Parts: sequence; C-alpha cells; structure tokens
Amino acid sequence: YQPTGTLRALLCGRDSTPCIGLTNGCLVHLQLQCAADVACRLSRLQQYYPCENNAISALAADSRQRIWIACRFGGLRVLDPKTGKARAFRAGGYEGSLSNNDVLSLYTDRQHRVWIGTSYGLNYIREDRISGNEPVFGKLNIEDGLPNSIIHGIQEDDNGYIWVSTNKGLARIDPAASGIAQFKVADGLLNDEFCDNAIRKRP
Repeated sequence: YQPTGTLRALLCGRDSTPCIGLTNGCLVHLQLQCAADVACRLSRLQQYYPCENNAISALAADSRQRIWIACRFGGLRVLDPKTGKARAFRAGGYEGSLSNNDVLSLYTDRQHRVWIGTSYGLNYIREDRISGNEPVFGKLNIEDGLPNSIIHGIQEDDNGYIWVSTNKGLARIDPAASGIAQFKVADGLLNDEFCDNAIRKRP
C-alpha cells in the first residue's frame, strides 16, 4: 500500500487499531495481528474519504469507538467504522452549528465531551448529543476569555482543566466553572504563537 497523500494525523483507537489521516482527505484504518515476540502483520486495510479532498488535520476516538475527523476548511466528520458511514457537521445552517469549517484540532475528555478547535473559536459537545438533526455545539471565543480564535491544540490535565494552544498564548479552561485563564510570554512562555498540534502533557 502506497498512500498518495502526506500523513497529517495519527490515532490509535480504543480498540487498538491505528488510523492515519492524510492531506488528500483519505482516512486509512488499519487492523493488525500481533503475537508475543513476533512482529505485527497487517490483516486488514480500509480507506475512507470523509473530508472530500480536504486535508485531515486531527483525529479523535470516543467511547463508542467512533472516529471524529477534523477537516481543513471542510468541517467535522464522525465515522462509524462498523458501518463505514460518516456524518458531516458544518458551520452555518442553524444557530447551534459549528463556529467555523476550518477544523484544526480535536480532543475527547474524561466526561465524554468532544472539544473541536477551529480557526474561529473552540467548540464542544457531549458525544451522545450528535444523534439529532441539528446538534447544538457550545462555543468559546475571544469574548469569552480566550487569548485568540485560532485553536491549534487541545489537552486535558489531571485536574480536568482543558488546555488549548493558540496564536496568542495558552488558555486553561475550567469546564465546571466556565472560567478561562490566559498564559503568555509575560507568564514564562518562550513565545505566544503556537503551530498546529502544539500540545503536550507531562508524563
């Protein structure tokens, strides 16, 4: 197998099957067979094109083993590998839709919320709330306390705070209290501007 796109996102799902997101919009879902002290071998390979030729920028898995897919300029997709069907979510069309179609980052937290970083704000939704025709996404942006609208990376810490990297520093979100704290160069950062997927949790 020789992919035609460049690797942009990598996910090892909760069922231990890796997924690869490519710049040509292709999602490659691999199934491996591994034995003790023996190299793994590829037992199955499936390809999907959920982003319609828009680059896949991030991947996340939820507790139902669905794959959430961030599409650059193409919105959000949720793929059920069991059926091979993907549902699309885009900005506009109704009041509670995504804030922007340029989706850059994804994260699923311990409370089964999915956080969606776009180039115009942070969105969030419980994974069990997407079954309706018009699911309502919560939104956070500059007016809510974020330092910038471009969300490059998302991570949860051990205390349940959600951290996001932006073009103008870091933000720490307290989902329980709806509070946001900002951190910039004046607080010890080397630089305020982060790049895509810029996030790290200390082991």
